[in-house]
Amino acid sequence: MRFHSIVALIASVVFPAFITLEGNDILYTMVVNTPAFIIYQ
Repeated sequence: MRFHSIVALIASVVFPAFITLEGNDILYTMVVNTPAFIIYQ
């Protein structure tokens, strides 16, 4: 559970930063690619 909490914390910091820096394109890419990456991992 600690690992999951750390991942959630990092995501809560990293996602807004990417949204601010790159706009919605990087967010869209990450949202689309992350589930596929997890499935094929």
